[in-house]
Amino acid sequence: MRTEPLSIVGVELGARMENTAISVTERVWVSTGELFNKVSRNYAGERDRLQARERVTVEYHVRHLERRSPPIRYKGVASRVAELVSTVGECVVVMDLTRTGRPVHALIIGAVREVIKDIRTHVSQCPIIVTGE
Repeated sequence: MRTEPLSIVGVELGARMENTAISVTERVWVSTGELFNKVSRNYAGERDRLQARERVTVEYHVRHLERRSPPIRYKGVASRVAELVSTVGECVVVMDLTRTGRPVHALIIGAVREVIKDIRTHVSQCPIIVTGE
């Protein structure tokens, strides 16, 4: 399980004459102080083991939030998302393409790839996962 904070760059793309929102949210694991025993099963014939663990909860902290007013220039949005990705570093980029479709997706992906071309990345349809090396 991942315990270090994970940054998420979120983009909600509006149509040309609608608002567009860009956010940077951080997912963090916070311990609750509650302890429990976890049973580790060993199927090789050995006895099960108990391990002391601590419960954690997930919190999301909004670190940056901006709204772009119409008319939306998608090249400007793409460069802003790329700028945020380069500033944040290791992150996941999530886009809502409901109103814009593949051409805008390709534009933003291209801008992000240009910024992160020198680091190790994993790019899938959605999300884009950026990991530093």
